[in-house]
Amino acid sequence: MAATGSSSREVPMVPPLLSADFAEVLRFEKRALIDTGDGACTVTQTGAACLADPFPVPVPVGGPDQLCEPLIETFVIEADGSCAATGTDTELIAGWLPIVASMADRVLAIMARHRITLRWPAYLTASLLPIEQVTTTPHFDDDVYNENDGVGVVAIVASHAGPRIACEPLGTRRLAPMLAIEPADGVVDRFAAGAMIHQQAPADRIVVFPGFGQIHAGPVIDDQTTDPVRRLLVFRAGTEPAGRPRSD
Repeated sequence: MAATGSSSREVPMVPPLLSADFAEVLRFEKRALIDTGDGACTVTQTGAACLADPFPVPVPVGGPDQLCEPLIETFVIEADGSCAATGTDTELIAGWLPIVASMADRVLAIMARHRITLRWPAYLTASLLPIEQVTTTPHFDDDVYNENDGVGVVAIVASHAGPRIACEPLGTRRLAPMLAIEPADGVVDRFAAGAMIHQQAPADRIVVFPGFGQIHAGPVIDDQTTDPVRRLLVFRAGTEPAGRPRSD
């Protein structure tokens, strides 16, 4: 699943189309992504996979053409696909709703197709970002290790460019139950500098990857772009490991 080796600066790969093998990873327990061989402890970096069809992300109705600071709205997604906003900007919510519902439908359909069981509710964050404020800080969506939990799923789509996603095993200093991953010295800096094997997701394509332990970051945006507002949708959900349903 993960590539190995690195150079001073890696040329990013484009995430492949979602396959049955990649989808199977999203049914794993967290411990399946941990390797403790040779006395070291690493977290597998699966990278991401693209859904088949493009998903252009327009400016929502009521969204500004110019922006001074990020505008962020979170929607709660239920098992029936319904989407409920948590904010109060009714015009922007109404503008986002058909886009959010369409992405949720797309993601839920692919999860069902591959028999990936989600934990409810799921959440979808819709953001409008000034181009100059797009963050390139590496981060995890879920860094807490509980070996029997599902790895979770993240799905991201954006205008301009999607995320950068690591594909090289991530060395750690410590990994203990219910504590956060502590990357080994220099690992995060290497990823931030582009020196780890990684992918660059294209614009307007939904990419999916495990939520647990997968380091990723925003893209470096071409400062010559004439479109000053980046649109970003991020779907997050917990997953049930295959064959291990919860009783609660």
